Amino acid sequence: MKVLFVGDSRKMRGGVSTVIKTIEKSSIWKKYNCNWLETQINASKIIKFWYLIKGYLKGIYMIPQYDIIHFQTEPQKGTQTLFFFFLYAKLLKKKIIVQYHVGNQLEKCVFLWRFKFWLKYADKTLFLGDIWVKQMKNLIPNINNADYLYNPVSVQNKQCTPHKYFLFAALFRANKGCDILIKAFAKIAHKYPAWKIVLCGNGDYKPEIDKLIKDYALFQQVELPGWIQDDQKRKYYQNAYAYCMCSYLEGLPMSVLEAMSYGIPIITTPVGCLQEFLVDKESALFFDYGNIDELATALETLIENESLRNKIANNGYSLVKENFDTEVICKKLSYIYDSL
Repeated sequence: MKVLFVGDSRKMRGGVSTVIKTIEKSSIWKKYNCNWLETQINASKIIKFWYLIKGYLKGIYMIPQYDIIHFQTEPQKGTQTLFFFFLYAKLLKKKIIVQYHVGNQLEKCVFLWRFKFWLKYADKTLFLGDIWVKQMKNLIPNINNADYLYNPVSVQNKQCTPHKYFLFAALFRANKGCDILIKAFAKIAHKYPAWKIVLCGNGDYKPEIDKLIKDYALFQQVELPGWIQDDQKRKYYQNAYAYCMCSYLEGLPMSVLEAMSYGIPIITTPVGCLQEFLVDKESALFFDYGNIDELATALETLIENESLRNKIANNGYSLVKENFDTEVICKKLSYIYDSL
């Protein structure tokens, strides 16, 4: 059996490429003779178009050689961009898996004809959490090929001595809520001058971040290392006191799973399917979307209550090790491949 993954370029910064790269390092990659057809990239329109054309040419050659075509995409632009690949695979009578990287915005996708088409003709449709499967079955009752598969993560060595900073790692966009973290931290920064927040990433929202740091005079307590990768990424995760996620829209955020895999406690909004497995004050601290006061309280609570911090960190680490480790998820994926 041979499996071809179709999705974003490995150079893309996002959940799709991260998931495929994680699977690429697992035992499943050799077991099913996997390969990766890279079709999309973040760049200028001309480069994007050229990259897609190259993807089409490669796809014409590669897709006939594989038994299962595993699409990793999102249901809006992704189903449009990859529509040719889907039709071509269907024409060749390949088994098709579509894994959707989508969260709270899923309900709006039901009205897209391409989404319905993919849902109808794929052999298996995977969502990031059980909540989305149930939602789909309520909206489209005749679905019988839908299931969920959590994102995999490589569990790391548990951290030993945390440093005095809260970590945030994401693209700087309004949806990610990095402004909420700055405003919340500003409420307690004067009380804890030795503490800081580290905002890793880049994006369109960077000017707003710079302005907030200036307005709240947080120059000494905010670090902006840019987009982090590899050893630099491990360093920041290993040393963080806690990880903060303030997003309004997510599916199953990889950054949360990665933080848990290092034994870092999580402070987060109840976004996506996180409440399927995280419990407030047990394996995470939840705060409501955009609620600056609640987030400020959560930050201070972890600073002052080290036993609670350690409890959340230990529970989260055990949870991700038992349920989200790469080999655990790949066993479930292997079962799906074999069933097809």
